Amino acid sequence: MKNRKILLLAALLFAVIFDSSGFDFSDLNLSNDDRLLFKVEFESQHAIFLSNLANMSIRQITAFPENLELVENGRAILVTSRFGAVKVPVSGGFPSPLLGLPSFAAGNVPLKGRIQEFAASADGRWVLYVEPTSPAYGNLFLVDVSSGTKRLVSEKVELPASDFPAKWSPDSRLFVYVKAGKLFLIYFLLILLLFLLIL
Repeated sequence: MKNRKILLLAALLFAVIFDSSGFDFSDLNLSNDDRLLFKVEFESQHAIFLSNLANMSIRQITAFPENLELVENGRAILVTSRFGAVKVPVSGGFPSPLLGLPSFAAGNVPLKGRIQEFAASADGRWVLYVEPTSPAYGNLFLVDVSSGTKRLVSEKVELPASDFPAKWSPDSRLFVYVKAGKLFLIYFLLILLLFLLIL
């Protein structure tokens, strides 16, 4: 019973810390096996999370769709929201996090304003995203979502004003990106080489 009270106190402290950052925690529900179900609202959007209080892990249960992208030949949907990016099977089931991308469940605090955009390959294996380094620029990363491994593609890429600065080919073999008004083309063999260099 004492451990249960400590875990509940830790969960409430967690909620108070984030609540001062514009988050609203509600509908706390603690199970007998020390799992906490809770709702988080941020900038008028919400998601349901499940935390295992024994190891303080957090899993996203619902995903409010701000951006949707169909991948894996129509078998999965990538959902982007203020809380990060998740993959949802079309056949049904819980969302699973896209490894290597920032998310609330992984401890990243959502930024106010626009959501973090990305470009996913049609097969769903690769994701390109820009990690901001200043108000106008960021670094373009390539992420293998099955392992979470990420590799820097280019530094000081302009942050998107409207359209994301990179696009994949329909067969997932290449992508293009824009930097300083120039177009760069990357082939799949070069992608594999980038990842082999970090192993």
